[in-house]
Amino acid sequence: MTIQAATTDDQDITPLTQPSARSNKGVVSIITGSVNGTYIRIASELATVLDTDGLRILAIIGKGSVQNISDLLYLKRH
Repeated sequence: MTIQAATTDDQDITPLTQPSARSNKGVVSIITGSVNGTYIRIASELATVLDTDGLRILAIIGKGSVQNISDLLYLKRH
């Protein structure tokens, strides 16, 4: 299971990026195994238990270790 946290400093928020920065503040993405695996269930349970106004957990179904690393490195981060 791979965990990625989105972080944004308040100083970096400009009027144009403010809605995006606010939406992504406190977001943690968890890339898991396949749909039928145990890790997606764990990520789903974490999201259910830990989601609050200040923290949002996004469970993402992975496509293998190489693709997961590529996703972490190159997918757009807001």
